Amino acid sequence: MAQTPRVVFHSIAEAPALSLDWDVDAHVLAVEITESVGIARPTENLSERLSEQFEMERAERIVIGKMELALDRSRAFAGFELRTNPETWQQTSLRDLPESLDSARAELQADFDANGIASLDATVDIVLDTGAGQLSFVFDDYVAGKWALVSDRLAVGVTLDDRFAEIRLLDFSRRELG
Repeated sequence: MAQTPRVVFHSIAEAPALSLDWDVDAHVLAVEITESVGIARPTENLSERLSEQFEMERAERIVIGKMELALDRSRAFAGFELRTNPETWQQTSLRDLPESLDSARAELQADFDANGIASLDATVDIVLDTGAGQLSFVFDDYVAGKWALVSDRLAVGVTLDDRFAEIRLLDFSRRELG
């Protein structure tokens, strides 16, 4: 099993909004956290200091299997894009989420190459729970033991050793796909 990124949750007062876009022709689901919740992280090298000074952003991203995770400047999870066919999604009941979820910014830690990309060979299983109105993206066979709300409709689950395990889209209906 491939090691998924390590996740560090940083508490925030309120979870930001979420934007969902479905490209019916290309079968691409794009989810974006629409408000920035990042906090500044220390500048580590000259390249980063120059980028900050000239406001140039390097779009770091993590590719896990067929899913591409977008990060903001502080390496906080900012959304994802995935080519998928809804007809292939597993339909079953998901484990219940905790009764209440804390709002948090999820900082992802991975080994990035010179182009700002971290590639991980892992499977992404997509599970639709129509009864709960949730669409889940599970990495390999990881089981989430801790959860946080990273947007008003998106929860992130991590293993007990803080590995990225699952993304759960809440209040989801196939009608959103058009």
